[in-house]
Amino acid sequence: MTARQKAVFTVMYFIIMAILTFPCTHFILEKLYVAGGTTLEEAKRKARELNAQHQNTQMYFKSWLLQNAPDKSKVENLYRLYSLSRLPAAFFCMFAIMGLFTHIFDTFLHIGMILVPIYLLVLAIVGKVQKNKEE
Repeated sequence: MTARQKAVFTVMYFIIMAILTFPCTHFILEKLYVAGGTTLEEAKRKARELNAQHQNTQMYFKSWLLQNAPDKSKVENLYRLYSLSRLPAAFFCMFAIMGLFTHIFDTFLHIGMILVPIYLLVLAIVGKVQKNKEE
């Protein structure tokens, strides 16, 4: 495998990891909706409505959640946690794209290829435990 092929493989790997972040962090999103005093269906309807208006969906969606929330600080913290939980895969994906043009980040990316799946596995386990605890 050439250096260029390895770089492309690394980019594809981290894109897949970034996509896998969404189902692994879904439990945080569910808790965010509950804390915001809404349901998944209502949140999807509101997101579609904001997208149709071509507005900054995330900013307006967060303020909409805060308006309905009985505990605004909990919603803020859960929103921040959800945003930060998606960051590692996106962060390594960015470095993988830069790795297409330079090999400075190769060691860093190899470490990320181990850490990101472990991180996603931990998130999935925590989500499963939280779901079982609620039932």
